[in-house]
Amino acid sequence: MTDEMMVGLKELRRFATVSNQVATAKMKNHEILELHPRALLGPEKKALIDGQNYVVRRKHDLQKGLYDIQSIRVGDHLLAERVNGQLIIRDKTFINRSLPLSEKTFKSLKEYADAHGVTLNQALDQAVTSYTQEQRHE
Repeated sequence: MTDEMMVGLKELRRFATVSNQVATAKMKNHEILELHPRALLGPEKKALIDGQNYVVRRKHDLQKGLYDIQSIRVGDHLLAERVNGQLIIRDKTFINRSLPLSEKTFKSLKEYADAHGVTLNQALDQAVTSYTQEQRHE
């Protein structure tokens, strides 16, 4: 068994929520897109529509975009990269789910876990699920 883990949609969505910084994906065409739980977003551009100035962003389907992603970063931290055609998780802490959390976030998760009789991992899963559901309704 290999210690490498391939990236799927579930991991992409988690990458989008693991940090207070925006995760970015470098695509095959070298374009840098922001990674969000439901989509990949292109850079902001100004557009003139019906005589009005707007700031627009191109939205890419997350599932279709998965196959064009070459690497994923949060700041300077490499989370995943494409090797031999497969997008592989490079951040071992992500695989082990020991994600770096701020002290405030950790305390909140710990309080939630204690109050609801669940483990920290279960509390984290519930928080990610809640956040993802909120994003769907925006």
